[in-house]
Amino acid sequence: MKKIFLAILAGFMMISVTHAADTIKDVSGARGSRQAVEQLPAGALQQGELLLFKNGIVFNGSNVNSPENAASRAIEINDSLLRTMANRPVPLPRSLLPRQRNSLNSIAQLAKQGNHPAVAQRWGEFMSDLATGGIPVDINSLIQFVLREAYLETNKDLQFYAEKVQYYNKIKKDLAGHLRGVRKLAARMGSYDPRKTAEVNAIVSLPPPYRPGASQRTLEPKLQMAITRMSQNQLHQYIKSTEERHRALSNNTDLDLKKYLSKRQQLTKRISSTSRVLFDTAIKIASIVNLQARIREEINYLRGYSTDGSIAWPAEITYHDVRVGSGGVLILVEITKTFTNKQEVQNKIEQLEEVLMTITY
Repeated sequence: MKKIFLAILAGFMMISVTHAADTIKDVSGARGSRQAVEQLPAGALQQGELLLFKNGIVFNGSNVNSPENAASRAIEINDSLLRTMANRPVPLPRSLLPRQRNSLNSIAQLAKQGNHPAVAQRWGEFMSDLATGGIPVDINSLIQFVLREAYLETNKDLQFYAEKVQYYNKIKKDLAGHLRGVRKLAARMGSYDPRKTAEVNAIVSLPPPYRPGASQRTLEPKLQMAITRMSQNQLHQYIKSTEERHRALSNNTDLDLKKYLSKRQQLTKRISSTSRVLFDTAIKIASIVNLQARIREEINYLRGYSTDGSIAWPAEITYHDVRVGSGGVLILVEITKTFTNKQEVQNKIEQLEEVLMTITY
């Protein structure tokens, strides 16, 4: 028996098209109670631009065989990509309504918090709203918009660590340069002699602790210096204390840098996970839209028979009917059946319409 798979659903619903004889057991009265489909019909899932049309969502590009492949391509996100994304604003389509724009912003806020269940729910509602509108929309650009906004919002929190590390790195660099100078001065003074002294441009105080704020970003941290005459012993003690200052500052800065890098890594993982949620949900909604479109096609096809006055009854009709397979799996099956009159065809149309109503987003 030749089989053509229309779609495969893991955990929710399986849809397939099967050429079968009219001896197949009639269970068409059973309605599908599942409410989610996770994969597009075979051949409809493409890699590349994801577009939403009136009859469903399709990818333009090369074929992708499974939603797992699609998801893996969707989440190839790293820190470099996020930085690039941050520098490239994503314009929203003019066709989006104000409420839809607000929904995208709220989804981005949920993504910032890492609330993936809420992201999936709101994104699913947003996609469903788009599907009913029937206006072609580049879903990839919408996903990029959400990811970028979530990244920018979260990156504001990371900016404190980045600026703090930059601030203290500048102080470390100045301290290291100063230490090189006074060590050379100590070397030039030669062997120890309590009578030897030298003028030293010594550090009076370090810059104030870093505080976040616009004014602090423009403030260049500078060492407060003053000319001081020192003996050799005083100079050696000064060098020792300055080295301790430099060491303590390095330890604190390294700790801040580790925190910053750790938080950036967490951000990248969170955005990557959000990307998977957005793409998986888009595919799920796409499958539902396409399934509904397929059933509507069959309804319109059968309606032609019910309104055609030239057909001689009984009539043999080949169409795709809905069946419930093993394990509660919902399938579309191509069958050939003999209908005795128009009313039987109308009854079948009503059955398909009832199934259509049970398949929701």
